[in-house]
Order: sequence, then structure tokens, then C-alpha cells
Amino acid sequence: MYGETLRDDEVANEKHITETNNIAAFYRYVNKRITNRSNVGVIVDEHGVPVTDELEETLCYRDRLQRLSIPSLELRRLQADLFRCYKIVFVMVDLNFDEFFEWSPQATSCHQRPQI
Repeated sequence: MYGETLRDDEVANEKHITETNNIAAFYRYVNKRITNRSNVGVIVDEHGVPVTDELEETLCYRDRLQRLSIPSLELRRLQADLFRCYKIVFVMVDLNFDEFFEWSPQATSCHQRPQI
């Protein structure tokens, strides 16, 4: 019962903050919840020893990605960029092609597509 009352009070407080459109109160409310959370843990190697060197951190990161078969953040961003370009070129999004690309002035043969 106490938990329900506390949650109801919290919901009422959140509702009041959003209805008043007070940006400062909203940021204070959100920041209190963010600062109460624990920080990111220490990176450890395969032996459980904390890693302090940037090169070692990178190697641990790559090793974990490889073990989990997860592409790196850099690769995921590149794939997202290429996918966005594809959508722009083939008019799958409401963005103007000419604002981002231009066709290559090189002549193409009849069997090749124009180059960007």
C-alpha cells in the first residue's frame, strides 16, 4: 500500500511538471534521477583485472564485440549512414537528393548506372 501511494504521488508530480511546461523544473526532475544512478563500471580484462590503458580498453572492447558477434558502433553508424543514403537516392524518404548528392559528370556506358 505504501508503494502504491508513493508511486501515485510520483505520477502526480510528473504530470504536474509536464502540464506546467516548466523546462527548468523538468530538467531538475530528470537530472535528479540521472545523478542517482551508478556510474559505468570499470572495464576489466579476461582475468578480472581493471584496465586503465586506452589501448587495453580498446582491445577489451573489440574482444567483447567479437565474442558476442556484435558489430562495432563505428560500423553500425556507417551502415546506418549508407542505408540513409540509399533511401535518399531511391526516394524512399522525404529528402531532396540534390541537397546531399550530385551525379558524376563522367560519361557512363549504357550498361552502367550513373555515379554519384
